[in-house]
Amino acid sequence: ARSAENITAAQESVQNNPSTSIRRRAQELGLQRTTLATILHKDLHLLSYKIQLTQELLPQDHLRRRTYANRMLQLAHDNPDFHKKIIMSDEAHFHLNGYVNKQNSRFWAMENPQIIHQSPLHPLKVTV
Repeated sequence: ARSAENITAAQESVQNNPSTSIRRRAQELGLQRTTLATILHKDLHLLSYKIQLTQELLPQDHLRRRTYANRMLQLAHDNPDFHKKIIMSDEAHFHLNGYVNKQNSRFWAMENPQIIHQSPLHPLKVTV
């Protein structure tokens, strides 16, 4: 039920751990999942935000990226058909370092917290 007590409990729960899913939070609070969703949206005015996954960039990476981009521009300038010589392949990567699935990583907040998870460019992985 959407009682003041349940609303307060939900608010405290979100403040303590904003990344807990609705399903798990509902179990912890002893509420129906749909009731908790209503409390989060209508009473607390919270939204669910996905984590943003980005490549970890080190200071020396900026020069490398600029050098690579300039080289690609020069190749395209020297040979207008350069883009036709690029080969793409389809691969699957299995990460060995606890890869973050952004579909399962949510944060509850009134405004987008702009949470970013940086991961190394070349994590340990198996490619098939």
